[in-house]
Amino acid sequence: MNLQKRKQLLDSVQRKYKKKKYFVLLMALFTLSVNAFAWFAFTTQTGVEIKGEVAAWDIQFLDDTHEEVHDAIVVVSNMRPGMPDFEKTYIINNQSDVPAKLSYEVLSVSILGREVDLTNISDKDVYLNTNYPFSIQVEQEKINIPSKDSSNFKVLVTWSFESATPIYYKLNNVYDYDEYFTYYSKVENTYQETQISDETYTINRDSLYLDKDDADTYFGMECKTYETTTGYPCLDINLRLHVEQINS
Repeated sequence: MNLQKRKQLLDSVQRKYKKKKYFVLLMALFTLSVNAFAWFAFTTQTGVEIKGEVAAWDIQFLDDTHEEVHDAIVVVSNMRPGMPDFEKTYIINNQSDVPAKLSYEVLSVSILGREVDLTNISDKDVYLNTNYPFSIQVEQEKINIPSKDSSNFKVLVTWSFESATPIYYKLNNVYDYDEYFTYYSKVENTYQETQISDETYTINRDSLYLDKDDADTYFGMECKTYETTTGYPCLDINLRLHVEQINS
C-alpha cells in the first residue's frame, strides 16, 4: 500500500478512536478488544503423605489487586498499532504443605470472529508472539511453586507501530483480500512482490505474505470495524491454568 493511502486509513482509525474514547472507557465491558478467559483448576493427587498424614492442599488464584478469583477475564481496550503495552498479572498462591507444579494450555484463539486453526502448531506460544503484528505473550515466574510460596502468571499484549527491519506475516483465514495491499511470495529466504487479484487470492492466500505496514493497517481497520458492527472483541483467547501436587 502506498504511504499516502496508508496514512489516510490510519488517520481515519485515529479519528474514530478520538470520537469514541469516552464511550469506550465507560463501556469497556461491551466493546472489548481482547477477551482472554482463564479457567483455574487444581488437582489433588492421592497418596501424597507428609509425616503419615495426607498433605494439606490449598491453592489460591489472586488477581493483581490480591482478590481471589476463579474465572478470569483479561481485557485490553482500544487495541491498535502503537498501543501502550498491556500487562495483566495473576498470582498463584501455594499455601499447601507440598510443592506444586503450574502449567497452562492455549485452548483456542479467534481473531475477527474466525477461529485460528492451532491443530498443527507445535509451539502455540511462538505462534502467538510472532505470527501477527500484535504480540501475545504468556510468562510464568515459576513452574514449580514451593510450599508456602507463590508464582506470577502474566499475559502481555504489545503492538509496535514500526519496525527497524522488514517483517512479513504469512496469511491465513483471518485475512481478506484488499486491492490496496502489496502481496509477497517467499522464494527461499527472500520475499518477492506478486500480482494478486480478487479472483486469484483465495487459492493462493496460504502462500502469501503482507509486510508489517500493510498488516498493521489491515488489523487496525478491521478490528475497529468488527467491534463496532458486532459488539464482540477482535481478539479472543481461551487459556486454562492447571496446578498439581509434586510427589516428593
